[in-house]
Amino acid sequence: MPNDMRSINLKILRVRKNLTQAELAEKVGVSNPTYNLIEQGKRKGSIEFWVKLQQVFNLSDAEMWQLYSNKEYAINQPLNVEKR
Repeated sequence: MPNDMRSINLKILRVRKNLTQAELAEKVGVSNPTYNLIEQGKRKGSIEFWVKLQQVFNLSDAEMWQLYSNKEYAINQPLNVEKR
């Protein structure tokens, strides 16, 4: 179970885009176990991970900062997450 808002937001974004953890892990260039730990809040992820995630979800810098800085954002506001 996610233990912080960053983890919860990350899962919400992934589910909104209809991606499995394995699919998103591949898109951002990490292993599935590593992605799983990040989504669970047990690892933070590298800068490269977060930059690639921003590209995959087409997030603005402001949206990305709110996701990364552990804000309750994705739950209350629709993010610009378009299918690619």
